[in-house]
Amino acid sequence: MNASINVPEAGGTKVEASRRGLQSLPIELLAEICSYFCAHCARNRRGDTWPFDGKHDHGGSFGGPIEVGSRTAGGSVILLNMSRVNKTLHAVAGEYLCHRASLRGPALWCLLNNSWDQPHRAPRIREVEVAYVDIFLSPGDLPRPPPYPCRQYAPRLAFQNLLVAVLQLPSPTLTSLRRLAFSSSPSSHNRLDYTIPLLATAPNLEVLHFYDCGSFHTQPQPLQNLTELKLANTCLSLRDLDILLPPVGPRLCKFNLGQTANTAYRAPGVGFDELIRVLAPWKTTLKELSYTTGERRVLTGPDFRGLSLLRCLDSLEMLCTEACFFYDRPHFTPSEVLNLFASTLPSSICEVKLRGYHHTLNPALRGLLAKVEAGRFRRLRIIDVDADTFDPFRFDYSEVHIAPSWVQSELEAIRASFQAVGVDFVTLNIEYRGDLGY
Repeated sequence: MNASINVPEAGGTKVEASRRGLQSLPIELLAEICSYFCAHCARNRRGDTWPFDGKHDHGGSFGGPIEVGSRTAGGSVILLNMSRVNKTLHAVAGEYLCHRASLRGPALWCLLNNSWDQPHRAPRIREVEVAYVDIFLSPGDLPRPPPYPCRQYAPRLAFQNLLVAVLQLPSPTLTSLRRLAFSSSPSSHNRLDYTIPLLATAPNLEVLHFYDCGSFHTQPQPLQNLTELKLANTCLSLRDLDILLPPVGPRLCKFNLGQTANTAYRAPGVGFDELIRVLAPWKTTLKELSYTTGERRVLTGPDFRGLSLLRCLDSLEMLCTEACFFYDRPHFTPSEVLNLFASTLPSSICEVKLRGYHHTLNPALRGLLAKVEAGRFRRLRIIDVDADTFDPFRFDYSEVHIAPSWVQSELEAIRASFQAVGVDFVTLNIEYRGDLGY
């Protein structure tokens, strides 16, 4: 352990504690110091998103150092060293060391052996992030996995071993575990079924994130306390959701479905209107809904009746989805175009995030603006349009050439009109290229 640790005080000054002085500090101050280096506690203070806060919803880089309850690798080292100074520090630092476990690559089994091998630690676990990657580990480093027909795939093999290791913990029921995240390499598309044994150990789970999930065939145990479910880079089908969602309890308030564009793993997928239908049981609790695709082209999307299902989500405050669903397209009537937002969004909406942009979105925006000016959508505060994730392309129907300067002036007029009624209209990465879609 270093000779000194610098920790910011509430007043902004710094306290330098030597090794000897650290041992003499009051328990309350030691706990405050440890909480500064604990990822779980630090993030709760800042209100950060957990744990996939990157652009691609990924759990971070893989194959790095062991991360046990740390905000950074340095925080991990400090907490580990503090826990080895004496019995007092072992008890205090050990508490925070177990709040969050980040299981990554070859360090996974070392982590299990170092942090979860004592019965008094398992009940203190608050968060677990599992990252399993395309890496072949020595058989001597891992417990023997159960029979599995595709053991040649290292990510799946590692994941099976993880479940065996977790189920052999002294405390098989992790009642304190509230947040659980699984991430993998982009090439592995794992079945959600593999998580069921681990989900069964966490009856009080509130947040579940799963990156890179391919299918789901076995219904999990009841998830009565779940409030947030995020399925990123997924190729789940509607049938998979019909299996996964029924055990979810009545408290679900955040749902995120990000579908993959990887054609090697393409499944029928889930349509936007189909997703809204299966989320109907949570229409009074769901506050945030995100539905995105990995496609780099305009999708046909649901018809007007399908979009109108959004109105059934009585408590929805934030919607993030594809802008192309609200474009002026041939299958919409002129009246429907003007009401693509105005007659589909629930009155509870506060924020709308759209991925992509084309000037044919403007009629729907103006229709929404007219309703806001008339006194509807009083809670609406932000409209965010971001075209950054898309490539330019040509529509598959006749395109009218319009001067880029006209499009820019039209956007500015829409922005100014929304600002006048108290709605922030934000546009990012929008370049109009004549007859190009983005």
